[in-house]
Amino acid sequence: MKAIYEQNDEDKVGVVTLNRPDKNNSMNQEMFDDFRRIVDEHLTGNQKINTIIVTGKGDAFCAGADLAEFLKLDDRDYMERFLEGGRYFMNCLANAPQFVIAAVNGPAYGGGLEIALAADYIVAKESDKPMLGQLEINFGLMPGSGATQRLPLRTGLSIAKRLIMSGERITPGQALAYKVVDELSDDPLKLALELSRQFKTKPLYSLGKAKEAICTPYARDFDKETKYFFECLQREETQNIIKAFFSRK
Repeated sequence: MKAIYEQNDEDKVGVVTLNRPDKNNSMNQEMFDDFRRIVDEHLTGNQKINTIIVTGKGDAFCAGADLAEFLKLDDRDYMERFLEGGRYFMNCLANAPQFVIAAVNGPAYGGGLEIALAADYIVAKESDKPMLGQLEINFGLMPGSGATQRLPLRTGLSIAKRLIMSGERITPGQALAYKVVDELSDDPLKLALELSRQFKTKPLYSLGKAKEAICTPYARDFDKETKYFFECLQREETQNIIKAFFSRK
């Protein structure tokens, strides 16, 4: 399985672990299928957990979408299903009544950072190395799973524009200063589990209604982002950039 779910009933916490460490947990269709299974079987309507934690197996959180998937452009149905797989999971996190924590244990790029942005709180691993960024623009693309809508809510417009339009990688310290993340830790998962205890005794109904009320004024329309992402993906220039990336390996 490319995504694993574990639940601790005593602490009322569910943990989703991206499980493709040999590929820096980059997302492929198999992972998206596991996301959907986890959402449908374990997260939707689950009254036994008050916190959801998302983290990565190994040394990376998520390097983003597996670029090889983007070369299957001739199969539009496949591409739409592929993108929907990521959005289905991220929208679940954003709309879940539980408090959602992203334990960013390593690099989080592109769609990987978008997973974190769908969470309510982001804990990133302390490091002096650049580990976070929306890199899509470097491949002739743009974010397609929520960053154009969710990142500005954290950073403000100017920083969001800079990060998305430059495609730069930033350190966790910079991410904290820009408010991309909320906290740094040597062990993000450990801290996330500690934070989850704050919500253990809270009524889930109240948690969900509070979250919904907080988010309502900031609701976003993601349709335009999806439309523009596909327009970028279909350009010959973009396909050439992606193919060149694989030829350099």
